[in-house]
Amino acid sequence: MRILAQTTKTARGKMKKVILFLIIGLVPVFAQEKLGLREAITIAMENNPRLKIQKAEIERIGARKWQNTAIPNPVIGLEKEGIASGGSGFSEQRQRVTQFLPSPLSIYYGYKETDLRQAAMFDSLKQLEIKIRRDVKSAYTRLIHSRRILALRRQIYDNTVQLNRVTQDRFQAGDASEIELLNTSIKMNQALNNLDEAEYVLDTRRYQLFTTIGLPPEKQSYAITFPDTLNHKNVPYDQESLLNRLTLLPGYKAGSREIEAAQNAYRKGWADLLPALSVSYYRQDFGSGYDHYGVDVGLSVPLWFWFNQKPAIQSARAVIYKTEARRQHWLLNQKEAIERGWHNFKKSRAIIKRYEAQSSRQARRLLEAAIAGYKVGEVSLLVLIDAQQSYLDTRIGYYNALRDYFLSLIQLEMYTGEEWVLP
Repeated sequence: MRILAQTTKTARGKMKKVILFLIIGLVPVFAQEKLGLREAITIAMENNPRLKIQKAEIERIGARKWQNTAIPNPVIGLEKEGIASGGSGFSEQRQRVTQFLPSPLSIYYGYKETDLRQAAMFDSLKQLEIKIRRDVKSAYTRLIHSRRILALRRQIYDNTVQLNRVTQDRFQAGDASEIELLNTSIKMNQALNNLDEAEYVLDTRRYQLFTTIGLPPEKQSYAITFPDTLNHKNVPYDQESLLNRLTLLPGYKAGSREIEAAQNAYRKGWADLLPALSVSYYRQDFGSGYDHYGVDVGLSVPLWFWFNQKPAIQSARAVIYKTEARRQHWLLNQKEAIERGWHNFKKSRAIIKRYEAQSSRQARRLLEAAIAGYKVGEVSLLVLIDAQQSYLDTRIGYYNALRDYFLSLIQLEMYTGEEWVLP
């Protein structure tokens, strides 16, 4: 028996060591990785596909800029004249090198056009970075909001479960009717449905954030957690000062450079009417060797202007009108965004103050008093359900106001070059 006991004790000790080893080995697998707002923005600046596309487009335009300054390759030729019908002998042969030189003004305006387009794309890249920063912050804010709503829905569901149990006890004791029991069961199922919907919304917000920052699919995981640490600064601007900053934004500068580029394309179209130069150099052989030389100089004549240069000029003029209209459209959209963001900021700030001053505390006290009263039979089921709905509406309204407040700050900070919403 002693041997058996010692063997059993030893086996248990080994089993404990094995279990401990397994637990320690599994810790890294179930370890949660935190993704804060600052880290999300950093990942987005490195991985967002739209930024990569824009950078590649800038590189492509830069290559085209030097392409417009290229001079056509020379043409090397060999000519023979006066060849007899029998195929032997000739009266003259020549070796020729021909170089075509386009109008210098055409080269200059072509270079300026692409140079301005590249500069416009750099400004567009800066504006895109600002927009992606806004999108990341907005996606993060919506995710935190959906997580708070999920916690609220879970709390409401737990309350309905408890309420259903209390109603069952009261029904068995004869203090509650079957209608009350059915009503609490229905409310519990509705709360469970709302809880499932809140979980779905949270999952949707999580993957919207992953898509916005460009997180590779293999790194996306349900184990990633998101700290609820959003803070904000006071707004040092008024609505008018924000509107006055529109022309300082990279997006407006990009539009202005696009207009200049279109104007240079228009000038290039007219410069193409100027004659291009053709220069040829010959070595001639009249039968005694290449001991003669010749030069040929020619100028192009825009005889087919109607089919060649005119369409390009008309197209460039249309592009000028289009880029001017596009910049105006951008200004109008940004003005509307500021107007909406500012009014949303004022509205949500006022709502938050009212909730924090009275509504939230009153709704919580009402719910707690209704639950306590219902348990002892002093409050009817209808009063309890109404109190529960008031609490739910109050908390959801408060969370929605907080979400709108942060979203409006995120929208407005785009126009200042400052950060008002911080991790």
